[in-house]
Amino acid sequence: MIRTLTVLCTRHAWKVIALWAVLGLTLGVVSPLLMSRVTQSPSGDFLPPSYDSAIALRIAKEHFGVKPDATTVTVLVARTDGKALSAAEQQQVAAEAAKLGQRRVVMPRRQGEPAFMATDHSQTPRIAPAMTAPDRSFTLLSVELTGNAAQEGVQGVYRAFRDDARARFAELGMRTGFTGPLAQIADAADDHRSATMLGSALVTLLIVLLNALVFRSALAAVLPLLAVAVIGGAAGGAVAGAASLTGLKLDRRHLAAHPGHHIAKRGCPAHGRTAPHQDLHEPSRGCPRPCPSWGEDGGVAVGGAAGVRGSQLCDRPISRIENGKVAPTIDFARRCDELLGTDGELVALVQPTAHPRTRPVQLPPAPSRYVARRSVIESLNEMVETAADAQRGLTLAIDGPAGVGKSALAVHWSRAAAQRFPGGVLFTNLQGYSDAEPVRPAHVLERHLTALGVPSDSIPPTLDERAATLRTIAQERALLLVLDNATDSAHVRPLLLGTPGSVTLVTSRRRLTGLATTSGAQRRSLSPLTPPEARHLLRSIVGHRIDEEPEAAARLAARCAHLPLALRIVAERLATHTHRRVADVVEELDDDALDALADPDDPQLNIRPILDSSYRALPDDQAGPFRLLGLYPAAEFSAAAAGALLDLPAVRARRILDALVAVHLLEDAGPDRYQRHDLLREYAAERCAEIDSEEVRTAAVRRLTAWFAHSVDEACWRMAPQRPIERLGLPPGGVVPTTFVTAQAAESWCDAEAESFLPIVRLAARHQLPDAWEIPARLWNWVLLRKPWSLWIETHRIGLEAATTAGNTARRAWLAMNLGEAYRQFGDTDRARDHIQLSLDLRRDLGDRHGQAWSSTCLGFTARDEDDHPASRPHLEAGLALFEERGDRHGRAVALANLAEAYARLGDRPRAVVAFDASLALAREMGDHYAEGELWARRAAGHRQEGCYAAAATCLGHAIESRRAAGDAWGVAEALEQQGDVLARQGLDAKARQSWQLACEAFDALSSARAVDLRHRLRS
Repeated sequence: MIRTLTVLCTRHAWKVIALWAVLGLTLGVVSPLLMSRVTQSPSGDFLPPSYDSAIALRIAKEHFGVKPDATTVTVLVARTDGKALSAAEQQQVAAEAAKLGQRRVVMPRRQGEPAFMATDHSQTPRIAPAMTAPDRSFTLLSVELTGNAAQEGVQGVYRAFRDDARARFAELGMRTGFTGPLAQIADAADDHRSATMLGSALVTLLIVLLNALVFRSALAAVLPLLAVAVIGGAAGGAVAGAASLTGLKLDRRHLAAHPGHHIAKRGCPAHGRTAPHQDLHEPSRGCPRPCPSWGEDGGVAVGGAAGVRGSQLCDRPISRIENGKVAPTIDFARRCDELLGTDGELVALVQPTAHPRTRPVQLPPAPSRYVARRSVIESLNEMVETAADAQRGLTLAIDGPAGVGKSALAVHWSRAAAQRFPGGVLFTNLQGYSDAEPVRPAHVLERHLTALGVPSDSIPPTLDERAATLRTIAQERALLLVLDNATDSAHVRPLLLGTPGSVTLVTSRRRLTGLATTSGAQRRSLSPLTPPEARHLLRSIVGHRIDEEPEAAARLAARCAHLPLALRIVAERLATHTHRRVADVVEELDDDALDALADPDDPQLNIRPILDSSYRALPDDQAGPFRLLGLYPAAEFSAAAAGALLDLPAVRARRILDALVAVHLLEDAGPDRYQRHDLLREYAAERCAEIDSEEVRTAAVRRLTAWFAHSVDEACWRMAPQRPIERLGLPPGGVVPTTFVTAQAAESWCDAEAESFLPIVRLAARHQLPDAWEIPARLWNWVLLRKPWSLWIETHRIGLEAATTAGNTARRAWLAMNLGEAYRQFGDTDRARDHIQLSLDLRRDLGDRHGQAWSSTCLGFTARDEDDHPASRPHLEAGLALFEERGDRHGRAVALANLAEAYARLGDRPRAVVAFDASLALAREMGDHYAEGELWARRAAGHRQEGCYAAAATCLGHAIESRRAAGDAWGVAEALEQQGDVLARQGLDAKARQSWQLACEAFDALSSARAVDLRHRLRS
């Protein structure tokens, strides 16, 4: 044998070389072909596991960034029919994955032994949570096995895991693919063992025949048989395995339909898809128009008699494009579109195939110490999930005022949601509200296409073509498109994706209602932070010092309008100056908030320029009203008040206000009411002082305060027409005060405007207008019911000073008496007596006998509250005489009711009964429920003095009923408390506690400290 081999190698060297060359060629070409024929049926319906493995690896890397290590296996699970997974099927896949991870895996040792056993804890598969594609076409699992991928034992464990998982998911109607180094090593041999054995046998037989023919020796033919078989088998297996792992194109129809795979092969766009394996240079059946194929030289091959004359022909099939050998250009695609009249479909088709896939994530850095707006984020997540379930695209529009944190929210949410979008995240600051020009949509699209890997020479020139190209890319790989700081709906409409799985997130200072109407965008308006959120943000930057000054911290947040940007500016200042108190920064803001809210290190962190950008975007017919609204001294106002300020009818004023709401320079505050934060008001006032003349500003203030004075006069007359108060004359020209049909409507109006009364009185006093004393004087009927102590006292104090300065003695006396009555009811009888005595003296000097009647009666009230009934009686009798002189029935009823109590306290019961009956008759005659309630309360006090608690309880029941009819919430609460006291004196503790509980609730609603005392009483 050795001699024979020596002879072969010396005498027939060239034949040996030729033989082994043929052997190499055969191993390299014939064996893979044989393998592919064995593993692919003619119908193309059977796909070996290596096909799914190649797809799984490709999708795991490109769409989820998964890079399997030596012993990590990525498992692709999808429906066999290629349809999307339902929610129930996703849950089933997750449940099966959990079960697989709970069992122990060992290699089966004998036939029939279960693959999963609980004996070897070292080989437990660790399964990561399932990742489902945005279009729900497949789910990926990541499974980690311990050991070395090259070890046969670990390969056996993997095979056992693979077989069991494949069987379990098959029962659910799912197909599986496994990839990773471990899967490649084990699957290559398993999937192609038959092909390898057949290839080895055929190659070996061929070598034997060649040896016999060449050397004409049976021994020469047999001796290399063993070596050739071994080498051929090994090489054939290697080639077959490599071919499978690189994803042989076994069937283009399955590959094109697989999720995540780009369909490069298209039929006639206008007439449908070609048949399987049909090249596009061949006319489709039933298609009267010839279809082009991509030529290597950029030409078009057109078949059929209907081809276009003169076009450049090419006989190369589309497979050269499909195999990546030819990259068609946009110009070539456009020529084909023109030739076939396909309206840009081929341009959009070739665009994503003309560049390599990239996954950009362009988000700017997220803000540190972000205060999560959990409700908003949960809402965004829910909308994205709903759109994904419905397999539709989604546009999210977030609007809000400057500095509210729209961009920060968009970046924060996008970073958290980026994993949902395998195509990447694109971000653009559109500069809608900035010093620079807004970015044009065409420029934005160019940036996006470049980021996605489109060559610059392949980007279409027109806006529509660029938009179509971007949508085509988004169609096959879901994108998140973040468009920050848009000017309006038209600015972003060409950029919207609308493709299933993709999301476009737009932020703007303008309410993008146009996107909601025409594109179905989901809108969400962002409000300033809540007080707890603002406090949390300050604490996260400043630290425990915020907790050491809680009141100053609350004031600081309020002066910053709870805007995140403003809060960060002042918080960073406090963090830098560690010895500065929070109260010190509040003082800086009170002095000039717009100057104080500026970061010297960064000009962009400055509130004034940010507000400037919003103001500059306003047209002239809105900019002027915006400035004048800076003169309105309160945060909230009505359209009617704004109309008076702007000298416009309410309807026209409302249109302007709504336009300002659309850009968040105002906010809705209820039906026909608007509001803005203090920073915006101060900014508007600053711009008004710079641009509008003093004459214009003063005229606007006069109209506003006059409107309030005449509206208050109308409301308080409607609330208590039985009280004789001199009415104001006609309003100034152009001022149309609010009118009321019922007393309830008048009360509701006063309640709504309550926050404006004090600032308006101050504004009138600064401009030395008579409305400074007319408004508080005519608020009497409302303050008597509501008891807003601070508002009552402060408005009358300012009005009294203004009337004194103006030398108006009559109004000075009126306001002094009303202010004294406020002090009396508040419990400060000393101040009350001083002011009421001043009013009586002034009225005596004026000869105002009607006014003297009221001042004398009020002095009687004060003495009674001090339990000085002997001093109270003469004041009340003097007042009664003057009321009778003037014919004031309401005054008589009030004086008689209080005289009845005085007589009872002094032991003169007959006169008390007469005074009470006369007062009750007058009150009922006038329909004065307030006076009647006061009368029953005074009668109850007399009964208590006499020890008649049952009668007192009955009278208090009548007082509660009358006061409820009058809308006197404070009087009801007082009567309930007194009723509880009387019932307790009778030993009716349960009923007494019930009355006290009702009184406590009533005082709570009035924000009165008396509720605290009642709670202590109820606990005892």
